[in-house]
Amino acid sequence: MSTNEEAAKQVLLPMELIDRSINEHVLVITTGGREYYGVLKGYDDFVNVVLQDGIEIKHETTAHGAQLQESLGEVVNKYGKEMLVSGQNIVMIVPGQRDYV
Repeated sequence: MSTNEEAAKQVLLPMELIDRSINEHVLVITTGGREYYGVLKGYDDFVNVVLQDGIEIKHETTAHGAQLQESLGEVVNKYGKEMLVSGQNIVMIVPGQRDYV
């Protein structure tokens, strides 16, 4: 098997990553800088996502000397059982457990 064939087998398409993240915790970052964290229950072709037990995380960035420091994040809202995040506003989806809750 050639190197190109091996590389082709290892390619992970964006929708495959989202598929693998169903029923897993994800962090969703939106254009306005808002972040939502919860269990990904579903999505559609427009990448509108449904989160279960979703929470909104707020980060504060402060100047400290010559560097910026960002807080670990504070939970500012908890959204009931399920919530919908519009795919039009999503910048990034990051799979994996976080220490917010």
